[in-house]
Amino acid sequence: MPVYTPGQFFVPHQNTEKSDDMIGTLTISLPGSSKGGELVIDHAGEQVTHRSSATLLSFVAFYADCRHEIRPVTRGTGSSSPTTRC
Repeated sequence: MPVYTPGQFFVPHQNTEKSDDMIGTLTISLPGSSKGGELVIDHAGEQVTHRSSATLLSFVAFYADCRHEIRPVTRGTGSSSPTTRC
């Protein structure tokens, strides 16, 4: 699982479908007190932002054709990983 430190980010992109039956991506974020590092997902003209919990493990699932990014971490460390593509 990648760990993002201050200044690190993941540019907006769309995952490559690994097979014809792949429909989405599931990300897992570890709890932490970092600032920044939000997961931003664009789909059908709408944008959703997810901020990890300070105390709870969090999961976000989205369609494979969604553009998404991790915004720059500004303080602390954060981790968010696309662990399953289904």
